[in-house]
Formats: sequence, C-alpha cells, structure tokens
Amino acid sequence: DMSDIAGRDHLYPGTMEPHAEDRAKARYPWMKQWWFLLLAMLFISEATVPFLRWPIGMPKATMVLTEGISALVAALTFAFMLTKDRIPKGMLVILGITLVWGIVAFFEGQSLAMFLWGWWRLFLYPLVGLFTYLVIGDPKGFAGWFIKFCMGFLAFEVVVQIIMYLLGFPPGDDLAGTFGWHGVNPFTMMAFFVACMGLGHWMVTNQLKYMLLALSLGAIASVLNVTKFYFFAIVPLSLTAFVLNVGQSGRLRKLIVFVSLSLLGVIVIVPMLDAQLAIKDNTTLQDYLDPDMVMRYIMTTKINTNDATYIGRGYAPIYSWERLQRDTTTMLFGYGLGSRSSSDALGLVGAGFRNDVFGTFYDINSTTLGNWMLEYGLVGIGLFLGMIIWIDMQLFRYLKTKPEPDKAAIAYGLILFTSFWPVWIWYHNVWSAQIMKALYWISLGYILRQAFAPPPRPASSRVRLPHENR
Repeated sequence: DMSDIAGRDHLYPGTMEPHAEDRAKARYPWMKQWWFLLLAMLFISEATVPFLRWPIGMPKATMVLTEGISALVAALTFAFMLTKDRIPKGMLVILGITLVWGIVAFFEGQSLAMFLWGWWRLFLYPLVGLFTYLVIGDPKGFAGWFIKFCMGFLAFEVVVQIIMYLLGFPPGDDLAGTFGWHGVNPFTMMAFFVACMGLGHWMVTNQLKYMLLALSLGAIASVLNVTKFYFFAIVPLSLTAFVLNVGQSGRLRKLIVFVSLSLLGVIVIVPMLDAQLAIKDNTTLQDYLDPDMVMRYIMTTKINTNDATYIGRGYAPIYSWERLQRDTTTMLFGYGLGSRSSSDALGLVGAGFRNDVFGTFYDINSTTLGNWMLEYGLVGIGLFLGMIIWIDMQLFRYLKTKPEPDKAAIAYGLILFTSFWPVWIWYHNVWSAQIMKALYWISLGYILRQAFAPPPRPASSRVRLPHENR
C-alpha cells in the first residue's frame, strides 16, 4: 500500500518506518554485549540467591555464585584500568580510604582476613560503578530502558509478594518477594530507589505514570511486609522532588495535583496498613505518631532475638559515640576498616567487637550509621557527607548541559536518593541491600560517564589524521 508507505515516510523523513518486530530487535543491540550480560548475571544472582536460600532451602554455599560474579566484575575493572592506563578519581578515593583506615585497623589488631572481608563489603558496588563508568560508554536508549526496568522489577517483586501472601506467608519481615528471610530491609531500599527514579521522571517530563506506579507499588509492598518507615520517609522524599520541580518550573498548578494525589494515597493506604499492623503487633500507624512510643521504639536495647541483641536506631549512634570516646585517635578515625564486620560463614569477626558490652554478634537494629561511626570515626563521617555533596554537585552540573529527558530523569532520581543517604544509613542496614546498591552504582557510574565525557568536536575543527589525507 503506497499510501501507507508515504505516511510512514512522513513520520520518518527520508526513511521508511521499520517493521515492529525488526524495530524491537534493533532497539537495544547492546543487550548482547559482554558487559551487559555480566551485569545482568550479577543482578539476577543477587535477586534469586536469597530466595533460593529461603524459603526454598538451598545451602549457604549458594552465595558463592554471587560472590564469584562480583569478583569477576571487580577483576575486570582493575584489568581495564591497567590495560587502558586510566585510573578514575573514584579509585584514588578507594585507595586513600583503604590506606588510612587499613592502618587504623592494623593497630587495633585486626586480622588480614577480616580486613579483606570488610574492604570487600564496603567497596564491591563502588567497583561496579567504576566498571560501568569505564566500560559501557553511552549505549543508545540505555537510560530509558533502565527506568522501565526499575519499574518492571518492582512490579515483579510485588507480584511475588502477593503470591506468597495468598499461599499463607504471614505479613512481616519475611514477606519480601525474592529477597528471602528477613528481606524487608533490602526490599524497602530497592523500593525507595525506584520511587526516586519515578519522581525524577515526573520532574523532567511532568508525566505521572512512572511516579504513580513506583509510589503505588512501594505502598502495596510496604503494606504486605508491614514497613511503617516507607510511609514516613516517602513524604519528605516526595516533598523534596516537588520543591525542586516547582522551583525550576514555577508552575504552582502542580501543587494542587500533588496534594490531591497525596491525600488520595493516605485515604486508601492507611486503613490497609492499620489492618496489617493490627494482625502483626496489635498497633496502628497513628500509634507511631506518639512521641513517647517513638522514643521507646528507637531507644530500645537488650531485647534478645535469635541469640543477638537488638539495639534501637536512636540508641545505636549514641552507643557508638560513647565507644568512640576511648581516645582522640579513635574518635577521629574509629576502629578501622572491617572492624565492625563479621561473617558467620567464614568464622570472622572484626576487632571493633572486642570488649563490646553487647557481645560479639549483635544487630544494631539493621542500621548502618552506628557501625559506620565506629569503623571510621568523625573523619569518616565528614568524608561520607562530603562525598554526598560532591555527587549532588556533579549531577546538578550535568543537568545544566540539558541532557536527554531519560538521562535527566535518572540524574534527578540520583540527586533525591543521594541526598537522603543519611536517612537510609540511620534506618537501614544498607550492606544487605545488594539490589539497591547495584541499581544505584550502575546508574551513577553511567550518568557520571556522561557528565565527564568530553564534548564532541565540531567536524570543521577536527584535526585530520594522516591516513585521511591519502
């Protein structure tokens, strides 16, 4: 039909629109590249191994799969830097932290094996970010695909949750999709990251679909695993996105839409969450607005669960600060890299647990802040905050170049998530949130690659190479 061909040529001047099947095949050709297959294997292993261990019941040795792929990514990162004679500044930061806090750990009597294990836990995913920064370049359509993948993965996990719920799994920490036993922390961190991507997409495009999808799926997931923190944290996160967006666009009409959708979400979600809280521990969401109850909740200590001591999120940094008062050096630099890490499988325990009043193995209420303070001291906390500021500055600088909408959406999402890192490490154990860390560092490495890539030269000013003059 010539009219059909003419119509397609009108849509795509000078060409004919390819067949839908051929277009789908050509859309993401980089999916066949080795770097994508390697990152996909890492992500799939992180997403499935916890489920294989629980509830399916595979042995702990299953974790070797993930560690092996991670080690391969790290080895390829170092190999790429050596062969290309290119060391990014991020690697210099890693080397500096390794040297300074490695010396501190050595003087604390830290074993080499425990130091290496702590180093691995800290720098594995930053190395994945460096791998992304160095290797993948700017594959066509990657940014848009990444946002869609985040939404699809969260939807998949919520479907798994619903199936588990229908099969009789009780609401709570174990109803966490493929994240396995007590997987609510990594699940929630992943949901927060996807929410940031949805909010970033809304900030750039003014389209509500991804934002509403991410926030709704996160709310459903949090109702099923009874995560109260999601609803308390998503409010300031959304408000931050709203302020940034209105401040740049000046469109107050968005205020009406934002408030209306927020009220609708409260009306729908709060009764559902209250019903699950009543089943789990006979409370309601409103109970956690009571200051006395909040203080009792976050300042809890000495509650024995599974042979570990449960320390409230509010008391964890206080306890860590008290332990840092041993001497000036400890207050400034902590107990060293890996000193607050441990591994049941390897039988390793960090030097920072020595003479601990709560014993060798205990849970600082699944929060990273207390452990971070003890490992790195005040200097480490200052470095951490400085890195947050530096990352945000680079992302804002990149946005001034007016990148493509999908890349700008990822950049805004990263700004939101990065700015809330102090909140994340206060409430959650980010070391267990492998999926979130994979998504964060891959996207950060990709965007920083775009930010630091030199602009293309104009054709007229390009220097001709010798073989081009022949």
